Amino acid sequence: TMALRKIKDQVAKRAEEKEARRADLEADRNFGDAGHFGSLRQRICDLTPHRTDLRRQAEAGMPGEVWDQLMEAGNLISGDAKNFAQSLIKFLFDRLNMLAAPVHEEGIKLDRRDLEDMVWGATLEDFVRRFLEDGHRHLDAIQDATAEAFIAQAKAVDEMKKRMIRESVAAHEAGRERKSRPAIEEIREEKDAEDADAK
Repeated sequence: TMALRKIKDQVAKRAEEKEARRADLEADRNFGDAGHFGSLRQRICDLTPHRTDLRRQAEAGMPGEVWDQLMEAGNLISGDAKNFAQSLIKFLFDRLNMLAAPVHEEGIKLDRRDLEDMVWGATLEDFVRRFLEDGHRHLDAIQDATAEAFIAQAKAVDEMKKRMIRESVAAHEAGRERKSRPAIEEIREEKDAEDADAK
């Protein structure tokens, strides 16, 4: 169906975006708000498209201008940059916990703990890369699980429609057969009468 094709197209598109993002992060490219940080925030908002309150929270919790300033803060995370990094972690992982299925909770918890530890000892570049990698990876898992559920549902609906059509055709054929029986019996009676006359 069209809905199923659309979902599969979206899955294929996300796979391409995932590969391009992986290459960028490995090469330390497009870390800024105009790149993968901004797209991370947008993807979070896209998962709850009708919740303007959650969009406002995402914009407040992941301010692009402050993120871009963080990119220029130097090699170490200190002072205001440390506080901002901690608030980012809190917002991102609280939102991931809200959106993800229970099966993903343990992985989210472990990645959150690792990032919180990095604030106190990692370089800014390592923290930024890990923050973006973890955020996008968990969003990929959420979107993949959602797509799988939609695909399974669409297939079930398609199968139900096919079954209903088969049953309808069978009922129609059975009705035609019942209607034709009197005519067949009438022909047989006429033939029996002809045979009797011939005798």
